[in-house]
Amino acid sequence: MDLNQLPHHIFGLHDEGGEQFFTDAGKRGWIVVSRVASDAPDDFSALADAGHGVIVRLNNGYGSAGTIPSRAQYEAFANACAQYVASSRGAHIWIIGNETNLAAERPGNDNGQGGEPLTPQLYAECFSKCRAQIKNVAGHADDWVIPSPPGPWNNQTAYDGNPAGDWVHYFRDLLKECVKRNAPPDALALHTYSNHDAPMDAALVESEERAGAPFQAWHWQFRAYRDFLDVVPVALRKLPVLITEAQHLPWENRDVSWIQKAYAEINAWNAVAANQPIQALCLFRWQHKRDDPPGWSISDKKNLQNDLRAAFQNDYRARWAAAAHPPIVPKPPTEILPLAKTRWFVEEAIRQLEAKHGDAARKILSETVTPWFYASAPQNSDSLPNAQAHTTARWWCEEATRRVEAGELNEAHDILRDSVLAWLTSPGPRALGILIVQEKHKPKTHKKKTKVKKSKSKKSAAKKSGTKKSRAKKPKLRLLIVEEPKKKSGTKHK
Repeated sequence: MDLNQLPHHIFGLHDEGGEQFFTDAGKRGWIVVSRVASDAPDDFSALADAGHGVIVRLNNGYGSAGTIPSRAQYEAFANACAQYVASSRGAHIWIIGNETNLAAERPGNDNGQGGEPLTPQLYAECFSKCRAQIKNVAGHADDWVIPSPPGPWNNQTAYDGNPAGDWVHYFRDLLKECVKRNAPPDALALHTYSNHDAPMDAALVESEERAGAPFQAWHWQFRAYRDFLDVVPVALRKLPVLITEAQHLPWENRDVSWIQKAYAEINAWNAVAANQPIQALCLFRWQHKRDDPPGWSISDKKNLQNDLRAAFQNDYRARWAAAAHPPIVPKPPTEILPLAKTRWFVEEAIRQLEAKHGDAARKILSETVTPWFYASAPQNSDSLPNAQAHTTARWWCEEATRRVEAGELNEAHDILRDSVLAWLTSPGPRALGILIVQEKHKPKTHKKKTKVKKSKSKKSAAKKSGTKKSRAKKPKLRLLIVEEPKKKSGTKHK
């Protein structure tokens, strides 16, 4: 995703139709649209060409159809999402479903009763399929595919580990489940409001009022967005954040500066370097739909629009989190990579893990480093110890990849540092500092091999057989530094 093509400010609206407010303020804005995945494709090119950031929420349907379908239909829904993406133009940001912790969004519900509860585990299963299908569409590999934002203050979806249906814990668990399935979000979406039947008042934006027990840790008004960001897993804290619904519920046709205060609040949040920045605050909603309650729309409230117009005059710019080192994964080389370059790739994977970018590290390991180990095996077979060391280091590289896929980034980091990079950086033309099976006695040279006592032969045989055990029982390892040969080649550090 080219960030330069996205809006430079945090201003946004839910629905098309209010673009003139952005134009009048001399700004490009964020525009959220909601579609059913089976709908006819759309052309958002006019919005995109004008510099607006188009965010498309893809739903299975509304009401009893469920915002995502029942589990048996996940594959079909993912296919429908991909077909819509492939046939539409001008959009590269996709949200899968809406407020999946609400009973009214469940597949099979009847006015919020019954239906299939959308636990974090089930949602992540559906999301991972949709994400994979969308990214397989030509021209959309770098699109942002984003999980559904939860509905704040809703505790209708309880499950193992969250018997109270806590909406903040639901969001945390949903993100963790997506990462576990190797389907990390490309950005995060949130909803936040001030409401609970209070009259529209700008002071509610900064309210520190708390929810009732057992949810008293969480905000009861607009600052609910902070609660969600507090529980984002560390690995996802550099992702963009889009607030795709925000309002005082219900809107009133009055200018009390609520909108101005809301944008000032997000701008102040972004001004703190330690905070995960928010790139968009999209007001819900511009259009007045026939079946919507009267307090949902802005387009029919002229006095409220004065507040909107004044808010858009501010220079509240989007702040992007510091980018991690971009992963460099070359095409499979026609020749075996030199040792120094392979070492650099391992160091780059370690840097990516330190930045909590597991996807990037996994790609480097699986597409560059592990293939190097297989391709360079013949060069490291001149002696049994070196061949064993090379195989062991390769095993640890593959084990680090498995740890990344399981979300165990710290463990993968330590494995690469201690068991792969240590071997690659040791002396010798082919990294002859080797990892070998731990022995009680110093290895003997070939000349003295015939003098080994027969009484120890069984023990020696046992040690040799130990090097061939299954992956589930890897032998203990130690680092043995072999003297560097007189002739040096390929070991010079950059």
